[in-house]
Amino acid sequence: MLSHINTLLSDLDNNGLPSVINKLNLSSYQQTRNYLDGAVTKLSPLITHGVITIPEIIQNLDSHSAKERAGFIFQLGWREYFLKIWQNYNLLEELRTSNKDLFPGVPVPILEQGTGIDLIDGEIRKLVTNGYIHNHSRLWIASLATHIYQSSWQDSAKWMYYHLLDGCPASNFLSWQWVNGSFSSKAYLFNQENINKYSKTNQTGTVIDCDYSRIAKLNLNVPRKQFINADLVAECQISLKKLSSISKEQLLQAPELLIYSIFTLDSKWQSDSTGLKVLWLNSDFFNEFPISSTRVTLITKLISRIPNLNVYYGDLSEEELVKQKIYLKDHPIFKDWKLKKDPNNYILQQIYPNKDQSYFWYWKRIAMHLGIHFGT
Repeated sequence: MLSHINTLLSDLDNNGLPSVINKLNLSSYQQTRNYLDGAVTKLSPLITHGVITIPEIIQNLDSHSAKERAGFIFQLGWREYFLKIWQNYNLLEELRTSNKDLFPGVPVPILEQGTGIDLIDGEIRKLVTNGYIHNHSRLWIASLATHIYQSSWQDSAKWMYYHLLDGCPASNFLSWQWVNGSFSSKAYLFNQENINKYSKTNQTGTVIDCDYSRIAKLNLNVPRKQFINADLVAECQISLKKLSSISKEQLLQAPELLIYSIFTLDSKWQSDSTGLKVLWLNSDFFNEFPISSTRVTLITKLISRIPNLNVYYGDLSEEELVKQKIYLKDHPIFKDWKLKKDPNNYILQQIYPNKDQSYFWYWKRIAMHLGIHFGT
């Protein structure tokens, strides 16, 4: 996946975003996106890290038909919706009661790629090795962990987030809640027939090779263990600290400061400013949500695209920055900071849904704003 991201970045830097968007196969996207070999865009790592924004993508869709644009924007809107939920809620707390007793830890069959479901085991290997799997595979794994293995969605979601190169906390953790039934009207279930259809495989005889009435009653007792532990967090801390190029004292002495996060690595933002550019790697955030060394490698690549960007790893509070002029691009990772922020690149700037307002509530407002007709 890293090589694919590097190709995307090269195309973006040499030819611009229109070149990247024009190469998307949106004519097949809507019909095939749920298949593992479907025409997905794989733009998610660039969107997650703020390299490109959803409104920028939409602005460059003119070469595609109205129907193609509508279907694609509908899927992009989920990401914006999840980010706005994160703005007002704790991602690790159930937004709605799921009425399920889940056990702590990550199922060992998932950790060891030993579920007996060939496609799932292969997808887990891809995730651990490459940092990317199809969204449908993510849903299958989440459903297997929570509904069949009865394991904590929080622990298993942290495991998946750790490995993902495109890991957006909002999209990841709220998708797990959606599967679990704590952020949806019903839980998401699957069976072997569903896997075979969308992966174009034909395995039979697995524990999930049955109809949905039986799937709903499967409660397999498997061993579990914690994936996120002190050693893993320390390893993440060490790899991030190696990126540091500026001390806290230097940061606090700058009269004008532009603060980036790993989710706002937009090389165009405040490009004319003479202030000190600093990527803040918040140690508290990474202690709670550690990332893999492969993700750190990707972040290092993205840092290199922003001229004169310094890196600071550690703690930082708003109260420490009283003497400086601060520029900050709005993002939920900064939601506790009260100072005025530059607007984030949302389709809808002013509308923030609450946990009881569904995505379809939000999508209707996106469609109205963009002039998209539901029958398009």
